[in-house]
Amino acid sequence: MSRNIIAIPIVSSGINKYVFPHFGKAPSFAIVEVMDKSFRILYVIQNQYRDHMHGKGHEVIKMLVENGVDTVIVSDIGYGAFQQLKEYNIRIYKLPEKSQGLYSLEEALKMFIDGSLKELEEPSQHNHHHHY
Repeated sequence: MSRNIIAIPIVSSGINKYVFPHFGKAPSFAIVEVMDKSFRILYVIQNQYRDHMHGKGHEVIKMLVENGVDTVIVSDIGYGAFQQLKEYNIRIYKLPEKSQGLYSLEEALKMFIDGSLKELEEPSQHNHHHHY
């Protein structure tokens, strides 16, 4: 049985949840349990650090660690947040770029479960060679 606790930066629109494009600035994070081929959203935590000018990534990541997160799914992530996630041994998976609109939370989770997301070995913002 494989089990992951995944954090995904999200923005809500009505009842729908979408993957927020920038990790540290996300309004909230969905904490999701993935067991083999199924997932359930455990809860959503507000990102109370999003207005901090400095160090917000660090506080956000500490909050995720305290919630038992072992994996994150991102559209984009900066160097600082990437390094800190790695220090906590949190795995980072990146969604492929989308020509328009945002991925829904469900789409992102299905792609993770299908194995179609690439695990990031380096920060996406400093990587100008896109391999999908």
